[in-house]
Amino acid sequence: MMQEYSGMPAYSVESQGVQQGQFNTHPGMFQASQGPPQQMPKRQRTDPSSIAPGRAIYLSKLPPDTATQDILDLTSAHGSVESVRRLHEKNAAFVNFVHEPNAKSFHDEAASKGVEINGMQVQCAWARAKPMTPEVASAIQGGATRCLFVGNLPLGAVEEDLVVMFAMHGEIASSRIIPTKSFGFVNMTSVESAVRAKAQTESMVLGGRQVNVNYAKENTGAKRPSKTLQQQTPSAPSFSSHSGGNTNNMMFQQPQQQQQQMQHLMQQQMQQ
Repeated sequence: MMQEYSGMPAYSVESQGVQQGQFNTHPGMFQASQGPPQQMPKRQRTDPSSIAPGRAIYLSKLPPDTATQDILDLTSAHGSVESVRRLHEKNAAFVNFVHEPNAKSFHDEAASKGVEINGMQVQCAWARAKPMTPEVASAIQGGATRCLFVGNLPLGAVEEDLVVMFAMHGEIASSRIIPTKSFGFVNMTSVESAVRAKAQTESMVLGGRQVNVNYAKENTGAKRPSKTLQQQTPSAPSFSSHSGGNTNNMMFQQPQQQQQQMQHLMQQQMQQ
């Protein structure tokens, strides 16, 4: 890996002459309740139909092999996503769009046509989103996204280098280094994580080079990749960095597998 990162003594109730179960020697001190402990009331499950439309979507019945990037691919045509949070034990996820109209667009498509991941129907419902923090809202207004462009990488850099650099700052949905190029992309699961990661890594040195980290623009409003293309490469949206250039962001793979897939795609493009 080519990285350079510059006790109290025991107290007896009986010994103090106080009857067990009662403490009333001074005002303000508590008195232990006698009798069986009271059970907390069970939390009532919220009826999804009672939740007003907003910018949050709840996806359920996800296939067990669903990757986070699959969810982002599903929503990419409708607008920018602020965050996605997985509930692996329930095969579900919460998706918070940046803007409410984008969430409505996705919800309408799911209601009218249905949405699928890996050939399986996914259920969609409204959810309650926590208010966006002022820091995140300000960052988005200034151009922040979940996607990061990482430039000035050494030629020997591999995806594991990017994962080590950015994973400590938040969950990574996908990452990729462009073959024969000195840049790559890291796709975080939330804008908040991307903002934090950018601040902590933009002056980091990797392989003797100081990397350049900038926000990358989500390619929203585009159609999702065809099933044929998804079978050839892991599904992921396209990104355009502020420094120019377009690329498809792949899910994390071993570098050898990724290189073989890229060579296969390049050969197909040359034959067309």
